[in-house]
Amino acid sequence: MAINIQAELRDKVGSRAARKLRAAGRIPCSIQSTTDPVVSLSIDEAEFLAARRKHEHLFDISLGKDVHPAVVRELQWDYLTDSIIHVEFQGVVRGVELESEVAVVFIGVPKGGVLNVLADHVTIKSIPSKIPDSVEFKVGELEDGMHVSAGELEMPEGCTLVSPEDLQVAVVSGAGGGEALDAEGDDADPDSVEVIGEKKDED
Repeated sequence: MAINIQAELRDKVGSRAARKLRAAGRIPCSIQSTTDPVVSLSIDEAEFLAARRKHEHLFDISLGKDVHPAVVRELQWDYLTDSIIHVEFQGVVRGVELESEVAVVFIGVPKGGVLNVLADHVTIKSIPSKIPDSVEFKVGELEDGMHVSAGELEMPEGCTLVSPEDLQVAVVSGAGGGEALDAEGDDADPDSVEVIGEKKDED
């Protein structure tokens, strides 16, 4: 399934034109392609944020009579307002696999030691509609000195791992991982989640 988004061509580019678009509630965007020139456009901010909340990765970007299937390649954020200032889309072909970087999310607390994240992304391959938000790994059975490699991550349905299987994504070291969490209070949430952030930058 894809989310349809209406877009408008940008007749001007640059910081001043981008600020005017954002003031009008629109986000400056571009569509990258391996075969066609870059297309500069803008989309409605509220519409895009609503689509992201549905966790869909495949977008049908309507530009006049043309529809461009695409996935989000990169988001740029404003450091001060924490709002999206630019979206870079990657044009795709429906049903054709592509490589994507996805977050590795670690859930729980090791039996002993502290979890040190070595890689918070892995590269996977899937068709656009199957790109996951993240790949999860439960760390509750890990003990001091144990490592987690990319090959141990369970791939979602329709996805295959591209990163080397021996890529180390986390290691447990030190002591007192569980005790440190308990010391914060009896009501502390036992689940600890490590989530990547998307790139933040100025337009």
